[in-house]
Amino acid sequence: MVHKIWKADIILLLIYVACAAIVMYCYPVPQLTWDSFYYVKASVTGDYGIRPAGYAIFLRIVHLFLPDIQGVVYIQFLLHFLSLLFLLRVIKNVFNVSSAIYIVLGLLLIAEPVALYYANNILSDILFSAISTAALASLLWYLSKPSILLLALHLLLVFLAIEVRLIALFHPFFTCAVLLVAKRGIHSLISCIVIATLFGILWQWHVSVNKKEYGVSTYSAFSDWTAANNALYSLYSVDENFINNPDIKAQHLMFRHYMDTSSFKANEIGSAYLWDDASPLNHIRIHMADSLHLSYNASWFYVAPEFGRYGSYILWHFPGTYIKTFVLPNLATMAKPLLGEMSDYRITPFMDTITLARYHLRENDIKFRKEPYKRRINKVITAAYPVEFILFALSGILFLTNINKWAKEGRIAMCVLLAFPILYYGAMLWSSWFIYRYLLPVYPIVFAVIVLNISKLLNKQPATVNS
Repeated sequence: MVHKIWKADIILLLIYVACAAIVMYCYPVPQLTWDSFYYVKASVTGDYGIRPAGYAIFLRIVHLFLPDIQGVVYIQFLLHFLSLLFLLRVIKNVFNVSSAIYIVLGLLLIAEPVALYYANNILSDILFSAISTAALASLLWYLSKPSILLLALHLLLVFLAIEVRLIALFHPFFTCAVLLVAKRGIHSLISCIVIATLFGILWQWHVSVNKKEYGVSTYSAFSDWTAANNALYSLYSVDENFINNPDIKAQHLMFRHYMDTSSFKANEIGSAYLWDDASPLNHIRIHMADSLHLSYNASWFYVAPEFGRYGSYILWHFPGTYIKTFVLPNLATMAKPLLGEMSDYRITPFMDTITLARYHLRENDIKFRKEPYKRRINKVITAAYPVEFILFALSGILFLTNINKWAKEGRIAMCVLLAFPILYYGAMLWSSWFIYRYLLPVYPIVFAVIVLNISKLLNKQPATVNS
């Protein structure tokens, strides 16, 4: 049996290498965008600024050993494959699936086109996806075979995910919820207390670092700005007479006055208030930067607490309005995510000089041989997405209607696999617009749920769990 699994792994590796080679042939230089320039600059200067430092540190470490830009891509492809293999092995052991199902699921995971594209990008998404996938796999492993070392591994992966992307703050809450429901008892309660304490310390450490660097006590300037961005969609639906806090009321009226007297308008749910210089948020930031002679990053931090307080106030005091003006309209981007960088390899009209110098590139090196995503694959991704979503929902229904036919351990593991995408989608729907790359951690879990439930239906046998 072990011999067969290794043969399957080798087959999957060879197919994955072929898929990666095709992507790198079509795009011989990884895609570079505005966000890429930010990360590369941060990796050079050490000024990590408004985003988590994890990916910039990753670029810095890789550059020590592989100074060519292709080295980043090789490592990203490798980490992506290893995380999928780890998930596959855990699923194999937990659900005791056949070699055929193992290979079928493996093929779906390694050939997923969104991940293949972003593994060839200088962006944090594929690293975050790999860490998140490994973190969930380690949690499943821990549930089937509890040990301090496995829990420590899981928490390390969660920590790394948080240091790469802010949405990873979802992970420790998910872990605690799973432990309290799936492993009831004093040990789970103690584990959750330890987890809460550790991540509370991590939160305070980030606040202290930002206080020292920028003079502002906040965990994340980006989070504060995002809260304000989302709240501004409720600007004309919130009556200032119902705002009891005088500072928030003044801020609200200022935003409304600015919007009434300027030509700026955010037509769709998204990030317009964050990046457009004509938005009220950037109008204030630019004014502060000019008057106080602040750097770009420092200006973001300087106004962040004020924006965060406004966004949080609107969210918590007017939740019905927030749902009506942001969450429900955001369903449109959930149903049809934005293509983002997949829409065009040269989505950025210029190249950053620091990035070119860092990787010894010239402007005319940034080109593609073919652009299959823009021409064909994006249509397949867009058509497949709702099908995958529907199959996932049907798999959940199938599982719930046959839940008594599953062994206890398999039932718990499947509940975790189902809960992760549902709660992840919910967290994003509440706080962020949808782009395909934002959903990278969800795809492997969705495929696993679909394949395992179809396999269960065809076999008509209770799911078993290896000891």
